[in-house]
Formats: sequence, structure tokens, C-alpha cells
Amino acid sequence: MRPYTWGQLARVTLRRQFPTIRGRGPASIVELVRRVGPIQSQVARAPFVTVASRLPGATYSDIAAVHETFDVVRGSNLRGTVHTCVAEQHPVLDAVARRSLANLWRRSLKLECVSVEQCRAEMERFATGQWRSPEELRDHLASWLAAVESAASLEASRSSGVGRAMAHGHSALIRRPTTGGWDRQTPPGYRVATDVWGVAASPLLDDPAAALVAVTRMHLAAYGPANRRDIAWWSGAGLRDVDRALGALADEVTERAGPGGVPYYELAERSVPRSRPPALLLADGQRLLLLGRP
Repeated sequence: MRPYTWGQLARVTLRRQFPTIRGRGPASIVELVRRVGPIQSQVARAPFVTVASRLPGATYSDIAAVHETFDVVRGSNLRGTVHTCVAEQHPVLDAVARRSLANLWRRSLKLECVSVEQCRAEMERFATGQWRSPEELRDHLASWLAAVESAASLEASRSSGVGRAMAHGHSALIRRPTTGGWDRQTPPGYRVATDVWGVAASPLLDDPAAALVAVTRMHLAAYGPANRRDIAWWSGAGLRDVDRALGALADEVTERAGPGGVPYYELAERSVPRSRPPALLLADGQRLLLLGRP
């Protein structure tokens, strides 16, 4: 096959990001979020905009409802950033983020006496049974480090911006607003996801290679075709680990050259129709760009 052009890559990816979903109720909203992949959500209204732009007719109350039932959840995971995803995707993101962010935890908290795993386990223990505010999490992390770690570690948890963020940035936690709606930038509460759902921890936590295979499949389903660097940046994993994951998926993906001869990978059985993608008008300063049409 001839190499992909940039235009072809844009059209195929756009088609994946605007799937055909029947219905407009809560089940359809959950299916849409599953299909488009984890939504970066530092801005709380991002999932609402995502759904409204792809599922016209979906109501604010139904989008909020799937958050309230925790069929759709929000937490810090990939690359340490906030994402919204469906419930079954969260354990995959958690497992991958734990490995990719372990060194950041170790450096930011200046851990010398305890492991990252012990630190995370303590935060999970504290955030089980009730929702915790960022202040409660930071105070608890500091008091625990004061008992088990060096003075430098304690200081890092109190004064360093990244160190302080570790208290509520654990990928096992999900968040909910303590006041206002799910689309508002209000103070959140945090709790362990498995505790909210009442389920056991995912076996993927003990199998990081399988977790990365699952997250690579997730990425290709939502954003493919993609190259190895796309997947590595998005997941936070190293290129060698991504190469191994792609190797494990050899029977599920097709490979085709793209611009510059770079290999691009796509799921062999597409999860979206082959219909033409929609036309979108995006404002860009004084210009209007028409995307999605040849």
C-alpha cells in the first residue's frame, strides 16, 4: 500500500473521534466516552464539550448522571494529567501510570527509606471509606513521611509543588466535586476507585506488560493510525516498552508507512464505520478551517 498522507491520517483519526452512536441517553454517553478514549480534563467542562460536540441532543443532566454513577470517572493517570474515562478503562490507565510515574514520585518526594509502592499504599489506605480533600491528603502524606522518612522528604511534601501534588495525584484515586456540578472548577474530593465500586484490585497491577498492551490497544482504537512515538507520548511509557506491546498485538494490528516512511499501526478490525468523517468548522484566529473533507 502507498504510504499514508497527512490528510489521510487526519481523516481516519477524525472518523474514530466522531463515531456513530445510537441514542442520546446515559448508555450512549458511556459508549461514546469509551470509543473516543480518555479525555484530558484539567478543565472540568472538557468531557461535557466532548460529548456535546459528538452526540448532539445529549443532555447536561445525563452527562452529569454518568459521572454520579461512576460509569464515567475522572482522575490523574497518564503522564500525571487528569483524564476522564469509562470505568473499565480506569484500571488500565492506573496500572500503566503507576509504572511510568514511579521515578517522578521517588524524585519529587525524595524517598530514601520507603518505596514508592509503600507510599502509594498508605495514601490508598487513607482514601478508603470516605472522600478526602486535597488538604487532608497532603496533611496525611506529610505526617506519614515525618514518621518514616527523612526531613528532606517531609519538606518536599510540604513545599515542592510537584511533591505536594503527589498526595492527590495517585492514579488509584478518582475525584468528584464537593460543591457545584461536574463541569465546575470546584474543590474535589478523592477516593480509591475500587473502594467506590466495591471491587477487587485489577490483576493488571501485577502485570505491567499486559497493562501496556491493553493501553496500546485502547490508543489505537480511539486515535489510530498511530506511530510508536504517538503511543509512547500519550501513555508515558518508553519506546522499547511500546515496541514490545506492538509486538504482542501483531495479530491484531496492521502496519502501513506514513509521512517520512514512519510505520503507523491500526487495529485490523476497525471499531468505527468506514463512512466519511463529518465536516467541522474550527475557528483559528481570523481563519476558518474545514476539516474532514477530501
